[in-house]
Amino acid sequence: MRTTSDIPFYLEPKLIPVHLTFILVFLFFPYVYWLSFLFTLLLTLSIYVEWYRRKLQSHLDVSFEQEDSILFKDERSHLFMSIDNAQLINEMNGTIQLRLPYSDSYAVTHPSEKGSIIELKELPERLEFTIIGKKRGPVAMDELALLIRLPLRMGNTVVSIDSSLSWTVYPAIESQQTGKIRTLFNLGDRATNHSPIKDRSQQVSSHPYTIEPSRQIDWFATAKRGSLQAKIYQPSAQDTFTLFLDLSAVNGPGLNHRFEDLIAQTALVSRMLIAEGGKIELFINKIDGNGKVTHLKIQEGAKQLKKILYLLSQLSDRDVYVPPARYKTYVQRFKNKQSQFVTISVS
Repeated sequence: MRTTSDIPFYLEPKLIPVHLTFILVFLFFPYVYWLSFLFTLLLTLSIYVEWYRRKLQSHLDVSFEQEDSILFKDERSHLFMSIDNAQLINEMNGTIQLRLPYSDSYAVTHPSEKGSIIELKELPERLEFTIIGKKRGPVAMDELALLIRLPLRMGNTVVSIDSSLSWTVYPAIESQQTGKIRTLFNLGDRATNHSPIKDRSQQVSSHPYTIEPSRQIDWFATAKRGSLQAKIYQPSAQDTFTLFLDLSAVNGPGLNHRFEDLIAQTALVSRMLIAEGGKIELFINKIDGNGKVTHLKIQEGAKQLKKILYLLSQLSDRDVYVPPARYKTYVQRFKNKQSQFVTISVS
């Protein structure tokens, strides 16, 4: 935490020795002795401003608390700022302004204000803010600035507060994109979205309805038992998948213009497969730290989904990517031989 004062130059603390000198000089000269009183006033104001600045720096304590360290793109989370000894600021009886940080990667807002400048009549001990992840990737929040107007229009004291907060913004998982990815599983363009893992043509049994889709309700079993029942389908023998993510441009080197859309599709497919009990391995044509094609080995469950989302969140246009021809040959050699190949690219 740093404090600075936006005050007139004649009230700067470095001029205190100069004020003392002029007070002593003019005090013993007739006709101009009244100037010593003027410099005494300036000296008093300079000492007061410096005393208040040091008091703020030594007694004001600000801490932050974040609701979560993970954000999904375009979704919101909360963070809290606690201020100890807020009474120190409120005793000034001046206007208090809080300038929130703003970036292309995120936006921080206050429930009562739409802009980045918040004006407060009195500073509370706890403030709540909302942060929105606007870009996929790591996010570190910049400092907040607390501006306190000094009395008698002497200027402002600015307290710069380092938040030390960081988030990882995962790609958005939008259910609206489901229709766009049906062809990835050779399902065709259908009104219903068949599961790539469960064979919906073979019903095994039913069980009490919980969170299954409404189309999975077994109305015959429901009528028979008097409570909602959901269908249980025969799992298919093939429940392992190799996701092949190609981010290269169609013509020439570089990234595809649908870079973000392909990443979002990969996140959505991964969530859908893992939610239905599938096992996934992921290949990305990015060169990792060991000089190899990025490869996440086959696993299942929430931990695998978190690894995939984290890996996708770290992709950047500054990374080095393998050309499509060499990349596909490499994946065909090292993929799991029993898994279904799912290509995510523009071609």
